Amino acid sequence: MRAYLRKLTEVSLASAGIPSLSLSDYMGPLFALAQSRSQTASPVEENRALILALAMYFGDARFELLMRSVKTADISDGDFDTSNVKLERRHDWVQHFVTTAGIQVAAGSGISNFVGEAKEVSDAEGPSGFSFTDIAADRTGVRFAEVATASERSARKLQEALAGTAAEHDFFPKVGDLPEGLSEAEFKSGYGDLDTETYTAMIKAIDNRIAKVALYK
Repeated sequence: MRAYLRKLTEVSLASAGIPSLSLSDYMGPLFALAQSRSQTASPVEENRALILALAMYFGDARFELLMRSVKTADISDGDFDTSNVKLERRHDWVQHFVTTAGIQVAAGSGISNFVGEAKEVSDAEGPSGFSFTDIAADRTGVRFAEVATASERSARKLQEALAGTAAEHDFFPKVGDLPEGLSEAEFKSGYGDLDTETYTAMIKAIDNRIAKVALYK
């Protein structure tokens, strides 16, 4: 994880002064490193370490706590503002994507998807509202981690696809047109609850978008 955190900070330092970056700008260098290290190590374990480093660097604050035990004095990004890193011009989707990918690596997809849905239900009661765009980013993070660590063959295939240069569409579907900012009343009126056919159909539509990304086929 320390090796990947160091690479993350190197990319940030090299990008200082650029007002907006894509997460894809990090994926290429990270997976090039993973591909190189996997010549003498397990590609699955390298991808796991990479994903956990992403979650520490960009994800939920609780992952940042883990970084304290991994980060050393020589790993510094010069106080780089990570909020400048985005997916579809949104930083919050970066956070959703890498956090659920990290949880998937640590705990499995059942809890990963549950955590994402539970957060959105909670958000529906507050000012941000329920967001299917966030759910899509969560579920993509889960799928990304699944493919990255499913087997040595799958791990190497993902490394080959992303190493060097990567574009957002290589690992993240278009989600910006999905409903978001739904109040609790709006969500219940349109979708009822998490176990209704209407809600299930929306989740299936999201999963179909994810499945169309070449990396996840």
